[in-house]
Amino acid sequence: MQKMMLLLIAVALLSVGTTANAEIFEISICELQQPDEAGDSSMWIGDTVRTRGVVTAGTGLYYAGGGETFYMQDTDCGPEFAGVMAYDPTGAQFPELFPGDSVEVVAVVSEYLWTPEPGYDPVSHTELFIIPEGFTYFPGIHPEPEPLLIPDCVLDSTGGQDENSEEYESVLCTKYGLTVDTVYEYSSVCSWECYDSSGCMFMVREASDSIEGVFSPPIGTVLNHVTGVIYHRFGYFQLQPRYMRDIEFASGAPIISQTQSWPPYPMVDDTVTVTTQIFDPDEGGGIDEATIFYRINPTGDFIDWPLEWESDDRYYYIFEPGTFEDGDELNYYIYASDVDGESAYDPQQAPISYKQVLIQQPDTVSIGEAIVDNEEPYYEPDRLHDAVTVTGVVTANTFGSDYTNIYIQDETAGINVYYGETFLTTPVGNSLTVTGIVDHYNGKNQIIVYHEDKIEDNGLGTMPDTLELFCTDLADSIGEQYEGLLAVVENVTLIPEPDPWPELGFSANMTIEDGDGNRASIRIDRNTDIDGQNEPASPLNITGIISQFDEEAPYDSNYQLMPRQYSDFVEVETGITEQDDNLPDCFALGGNYPNPFNPTTSITFAAPYSGVVKIDIYDLMGRRVKKLLSDNIAAGYHEIFWDGRNDNGDEVASGIYFYRMRADDFSAVKKMTVLK
Repeated sequence: MQKMMLLLIAVALLSVGTTANAEIFEISICELQQPDEAGDSSMWIGDTVRTRGVVTAGTGLYYAGGGETFYMQDTDCGPEFAGVMAYDPTGAQFPELFPGDSVEVVAVVSEYLWTPEPGYDPVSHTELFIIPEGFTYFPGIHPEPEPLLIPDCVLDSTGGQDENSEEYESVLCTKYGLTVDTVYEYSSVCSWECYDSSGCMFMVREASDSIEGVFSPPIGTVLNHVTGVIYHRFGYFQLQPRYMRDIEFASGAPIISQTQSWPPYPMVDDTVTVTTQIFDPDEGGGIDEATIFYRINPTGDFIDWPLEWESDDRYYYIFEPGTFEDGDELNYYIYASDVDGESAYDPQQAPISYKQVLIQQPDTVSIGEAIVDNEEPYYEPDRLHDAVTVTGVVTANTFGSDYTNIYIQDETAGINVYYGETFLTTPVGNSLTVTGIVDHYNGKNQIIVYHEDKIEDNGLGTMPDTLELFCTDLADSIGEQYEGLLAVVENVTLIPEPDPWPELGFSANMTIEDGDGNRASIRIDRNTDIDGQNEPASPLNITGIISQFDEEAPYDSNYQLMPRQYSDFVEVETGITEQDDNLPDCFALGGNYPNPFNPTTSITFAAPYSGVVKIDIYDLMGRRVKKLLSDNIAAGYHEIFWDGRNDNGDEVASGIYFYRMRADDFSAVKKMTVLK
């Protein structure tokens, strides 16, 4: 199914890429949602349309890969056939959207196809792939459309009987009177098989990121009503609530959800915290008992202990450091009862089923030992999810802004270090000792750290030699041996495929080509200082980290060179020189050097004639922190220094800053990073 999804997305993107001269049809959502003769797919598949609507489910609610998705509805037609899902693969074209926002899109009509098991007809979900610059936002909040009421047995999913209910797809709807019969839990979503008052099956899919964790009501829970957008996939229509306020409970046992332990892969000296959410759906009811049952190692009886109340419906239990030994397995489940005597468990089949957590003592190994794979062609570390301690020298520290995403390297290998809680500024060249869990993210080997104190800075280390590679070294399967290493690819041409050189605030995937026509991928990350700079002139020597982003096993492709900073691009002398008139032809703002820096950096700029030049420093929030220059400047090339202090003379904090030059009608902005 995932392969089919990627194929259809690729087809849609190809369609988007060819719409520059395509005819644009201005139609309503109701028109584009009219099905073909088969009664499922839009008659406008592959066409480029312009349509308008009011947002019913905003951005960030439902999974959209690397892009953003939202639902909108035409309030001037329908309500049948009036809703549609819109998708932007880049996620960069529009702001965060909320119900009530009014938008217009220019998009290619597509269908997400789901092919079920033999004996069932395939179903599809109409989507709009927004083309570049195809989004318009109209300020002001508009009333949400009134939800369409779904009668009993209309979206009956028994045996695929709902296949002719296309008019409800993507429409904001409400269903009254449901009883939960079966719950299907997945890693991040949960489907509830319910029955309405007439005994017909009705599916609710809890997949919204605004509802924390996997929200799983007990069997027999009665729902007054559920509101949401209709999602058509996996063989049936499903009602997707957007927020907890979309669900109104009538009665039932306590609902236990979001139960988890932290950290996910605990070590012997960690504090292990189990948290859960418990609330009583009965009006005027309340929780009478909330208990954790646990045992260490799968032998003996479970020990019960009251959970501590935190706030609202949140409860927790703490296992202090020293509770566990290496190799221990923690088994636990949650029990709750309400004031009416109704009770529930999580997992629902406890104590037959329970949650399991393995406790580890980290092994001190080399980076090469941490990521070794002796089971080709799977390309996953043999020590996947093992706790390890490694030491290496920082080779890259610029791939994160509000989280730590760096690379370290020893004499055996290199690896990505990820800590999602905060941005730790560790200078390139320093030695780090890192304790964490070996992970594998889209083919990229990682050590995930869950506590800041698991990253120890040993001070200045010895930088490894930069490996000299060729484009052919980044080919499928070959690139695995170089992943995580600092390398340079020399004398290559930069090609704007599939993306052009990135503007400020954007990432880009581009291509490099050597003199023999061999090609490789280069990834420019928006967290570096590269985006927004002038595109360097080829041929180039480019230094960076060898990384990987591969979405499917066997994880043997999509290797890429990731430059860390603008100075990693070095133009190769060709022997051809241009006439030097000693004066620049136009105003220009150069990159700062060094970057990142501590405590001082220099900024170069050019002026073709004398006049007032202003250069100011801003933080990420757009606040000016330093007026660096505001003076009458002579024509020529100039350099100015910044000592990392604000207008008050105080040192600024570590982080990303922007410097802006203005002169006459010229304006330019570039990015730099302060590391301390």
